[in-house]
Amino acid sequence: MTGAEGGANRSLAPDLASVRLSGIGDRPISVRRLTGESTVTQQVIYPNHTASSGENMLTIETGPAGLDRLRRAPTKAELAQQMHSAFANVPMRIDETLRQNAFGPYGVATGALPGGGACVYAWQAIAEWRDLDGKSGQAASIRLRHCDPHASRESLANLLSTLTRNGGAYGYSAGEASDVSQTVRQDAASPAVAASSTSPVRRSVSASHRVTKQQAAPVADVVGAKPVSIPLPDN
Repeated sequence: MTGAEGGANRSLAPDLASVRLSGIGDRPISVRRLTGESTVTQQVIYPNHTASSGENMLTIETGPAGLDRLRRAPTKAELAQQMHSAFANVPMRIDETLRQNAFGPYGVATGALPGGGACVYAWQAIAEWRDLDGKSGQAASIRLRHCDPHASRESLANLLSTLTRNGGAYGYSAGEASDVSQTVRQDAASPAVAASSTSPVRRSVSASHRVTKQQAAPVADVVGAKPVSIPLPDN
């Protein structure tokens, strides 16, 4: 994440994290806020219970909706560089399955730890990131680096499906959680999502709500009229 280079950096209390992963049982241990010329980045740090070096970190960078690098998926070369920096001696394999959470499609790569457990690297480009008041005008880029000594690769691949937003304190407010659950149910029930294709639709159940995995259909058909990059690497 390069948007905050040269900006002001500071630490925040863990309960001020703007996003969280409800699929992780641990609470964040720290939050960093990095401010750049036009973007703001939060790094939400979770405990790392493995012997693998590196931080378990959920990163969100937000900025103007017209900022192209927030709206597009990373290339294969960019992914290789990011994963090389994020993992020490953990071979990562890109999963070609298109997964989806309440904010749209996302991509993942997973790898097995030598002593058991697994790691995941996930990425997501969100063309329209609304604030908690419903105002738009921003885009967001998500990255997740997480290793778990007891988890399978498949369970970690679905971890970003539990992405939620915090309403000023740790955890969803009751009203906002209901809104997001409703959004996921509407997405799963929409004609575009339910339409058949040459690839079968696969389903999974997250720790907090049911999320539908989608085949690689046109983005407008998957997430509505607002186009975003499908977060799978280019050729």
